[in-house]
Amino acid sequence: MSEFQREDRYIVVKLKKLTHMQEKHLRAYLHGEGIQTIESVVVERDWPEYHLVWAMLEHRMAGKPVPDFDLWRRANELQERLTAADERIDTLSSPPELTAELRWIFGLMCFQCIHYAQGLRRLGHKIPEKAEHEQAAVIHWMFGHYLKDPTNWRNNATAEMKAVTPAA
Repeated sequence: MSEFQREDRYIVVKLKKLTHMQEKHLRAYLHGEGIQTIESVVVERDWPEYHLVWAMLEHRMAGKPVPDFDLWRRANELQERLTAADERIDTLSSPPELTAELRWIFGLMCFQCIHYAQGLRRLGHKIPEKAEHEQAAVIHWMFGHYLKDPTNWRNNATAEMKAVTPAA
């Protein structure tokens, strides 16, 4: 068998991209010229299945079994996660802008951190009972919340602390 070659065999027009009048004229033209439309499936280039469909067709034309799409889909998901992680690393390669919220976090004095440190210990964090270690752990924990959600970090951190605070 010859090697699979992609070919331009169809002209596809997305109806959603046409005005009502453009669609009406196009249909009239095709009908007037005796050009029949065919029932088909179109997979656009920006769809996750695009490369999978090409691979399926290539295998079919070569007489090979169709690939396991679950494995391909999982590989695609992993690739998307890697791409997202790369983008995240790029954004974290330099520290975020020093906002008022970050100044508050980084400006915490060690004596302000004891109650947070106790809560973190209840959450399972191993923090030596030394003021500078408690301060570092608390600032690190708050900064982590800030990086995940700069807008709601205080609410999220407070909810986490409340969940482990013993009732009075």
